[in-house]
Amino acid sequence: RFPLVALREGRFCNACVILGVNRLLLVTGFSGLFAVSAHSLPCRIKNSAELYAPDKFPRFDLELLAASVEALNSVRSQTDPNKATYVTGDFVYDKDGKAKAVRSVGIRIKGEGSFQSFEKKPALKINFDKFVEDQRFRGLNRLTLNNNYDDPTFLAERLAYAVHREVGVPAPRCNNARLYVNSEFYGV
Repeated sequence: RFPLVALREGRFCNACVILGVNRLLLVTGFSGLFAVSAHSLPCRIKNSAELYAPDKFPRFDLELLAASVEALNSVRSQTDPNKATYVTGDFVYDKDGKAKAVRSVGIRIKGEGSFQSFEKKPALKINFDKFVEDQRFRGLNRLTLNNNYDDPTFLAERLAYAVHREVGVPAPRCNNARLYVNSEFYGV
């Protein structure tokens, strides 16, 4: 049996991270799916595979300037027109104690029914090429950090995707991760 991998139509895959107070779940978004062998994965999938390995626990850091934090703090509701506005920041991936930084990424609050203000750990969208054209992180052009608002176990989506893959239905890749914002722990 070959592992199923969700691939997005177009040049690059999307990714999501499901965020909770105690857990993060890393998930790749998808559309236009098909199954492939791990040996024939496109480079962009191979480059991001370690993020989703079940034996890995990746760490991500967001480094935000005071103006970016202030702009994110100013978004107070899901209908706030500034919710869709990206601020700049740096995204850092810690791999075995070695930091890989992606500078000048776009960061914004997301969420409808699951909306939370910035100080309450909201869902966030990271757009790696928002301010730097064609910039990527391990082949990905986007990453979404969701707040797992309505799942106190932080497992529902991860288990559902595993069940889907087990029965042959393509589903997003996922994993737990740690998030720090301006060097302060934000959630696991």
